[in-house]
Amino acid sequence: MEKHGFEKIKVIGKGAFGAAILVKCRKDGRKYVAKEVNLFRMKREEREEAKNEIKVLARLNHPNIVRYITHFEENSLLYIVMEYADGGDLDSRIKAQRGQRFSEDVIISYFVQVCMALKHLHDKKILHRDLKGQNIFLTSNNMVKLGDFGISTILINTNAQARTMCGTPYYFSPELCQNKPYNNKSDVWSLGCVLYELTTLKHAFDGQNMKGLLQKIVRGIYPPIPPTYSNDLRQLIDSMLQRDPKVRPSINGILRLPFIQNKIKQMCIEEPSPPSPSPSLPNREDVMRERLQKEKERKEREERHAANAKAAQMAREQEEMERRERMFREKERHIREQQEKVLAYEQERRRRREEDDRKREQEQREMQAQIEQRKLELERIRAEAEERQKERAKLAIRREKEAKEERERQARHEREVKEERERLARQRDKERKEERDLQVKVRAEKEKERRKSEVKIP
Repeated sequence: MEKHGFEKIKVIGKGAFGAAILVKCRKDGRKYVAKEVNLFRMKREEREEAKNEIKVLARLNHPNIVRYITHFEENSLLYIVMEYADGGDLDSRIKAQRGQRFSEDVIISYFVQVCMALKHLHDKKILHRDLKGQNIFLTSNNMVKLGDFGISTILINTNAQARTMCGTPYYFSPELCQNKPYNNKSDVWSLGCVLYELTTLKHAFDGQNMKGLLQKIVRGIYPPIPPTYSNDLRQLIDSMLQRDPKVRPSINGILRLPFIQNKIKQMCIEEPSPPSPSPSLPNREDVMRERLQKEKERKEREERHAANAKAAQMAREQEEMERRERMFREKERHIREQQEKVLAYEQERRRRREEDDRKREQEQREMQAQIEQRKLELERIRAEAEERQKERAKLAIRREKEAKEERERQARHEREVKEERERLARQRDKERKEERDLQVKVRAEKEKERRKSEVKIP
C-alpha cells in the first residue's frame, strides 16, 4: 500500500472478504478509506461484484455520494480508495439516539440528501439495490454520503428491470421477496424503510425468522408512525411503502413534493461544478522547463519499465505458482463443498423423513383417538338404546299388568253381577214358591172351610 502513496492508519471495519482501512495520502496528507478486498478468497461472481463497484463509483460525481479516488492490487488484495466520511454511518447514528427520536427537520435533511444521491444514480440508470443505514455515511458537519455500491446494477434504460435477489432482508421490497422483476422503485421502498427507521428508531418490518420477515414485507403491514410527525412526512412514508411498485413515487416525484422543495431551498443543495481553468500564455522558460521535466520523466519511465519487466517476470512466475496453489485449493474446496452438500442433503433427507414419520405418527394417534372417541360414542348410543328398550319393556309389562288387572276387575264385576242376578233370581223363585205355597195353603184352608161349611149345611 505504501508504494502506491498511502499510509495505513487503522482498521475501521471488517467484512467477509476484507476490511475498511483508514489511510492517509502522502502527497496531500488527506485521510481516505481504502476498502481492502481479498480476491483470493472470493468466487468469480464475487470478484466481478468488487470490480462492478469500481465501475459504478468511477461513473459517479455527486457531493452526496462517496467519491472514488483510485484503486490498485497488491498481493492478491484489491484496494478501492474512497472519500472518508468521518461522522460514521446513519445506522450507528440511529442506535446512538437510544430511544430519543430525531426532530423532523433533521430527518428531512438526511432524507433530502439521500434523495439527491439516488436521483444522480437513477438518472445514470444505476440501481443501488442495498440501500440501508449502514451504507449511508455522514461527515462531521452532517453531510450525507451514499456508499457501498458492491451489488449495484446498471440498467439499459429507465424502464428496464433487474431480476437478481440481493440486498439486506429488512429492506427487501415485496417484488424482491417474491422473486419478481424490479426497477428503481425497489430503491424507493428501501429508502422508505430507512425513513421509517429515522422516525421510529425501529425496523419497519421484523420477524423471528426469514420466512416471517418476508411474509410481513409482502403483506405490507407495519406499526403506525408516531403522530408527533407531520402528515406530509407520514403520507410520504406510506406512499414509499406501497406494495405495488407502480403506485410508489419515483425519486423525481418525491423531490417535487412542496415540503421537500421547501427543504431543498432552505439547504441550498447544488451539485458542484468543476472550476474552469483561467487561461494563461506560456513563456519560453516554462516551455524549456516543461521539456526538461518531460525528458526526465521519460528516462524515469524507461528505468521503471525495465524494473517493471523484471518484476513482472517474477510476478508471473509467482502468479503461476499461486495459480497452481489456488487450483489445488479450489479443488480441495470443491471436494469439501460437494461433501458438505452430500452431507447436508442426507441430513435434510433424514430430517424430512423423521418429520414425515412424526407427522404419520401424529396422524395415526389422532386417527386412533378419533376411533376411540367414536367407539365411546357408539357405546353411549348403544347404552342409551338399551336403556330406552328396557324402559319400553317395563312400560309394556306395566301396561300388560294394568290390562290384566282391569280384565280381572271386569271379570270380578261380571261374576258379582251374575251372582247378584242369580241371588235375585233365587230370591224371586223363593218368593214365588212361598207365594204359591201360601196360595196353596190359603186355597187349602178355604177348601177346608168350604167342606166344613158343607158338612154343617145338611
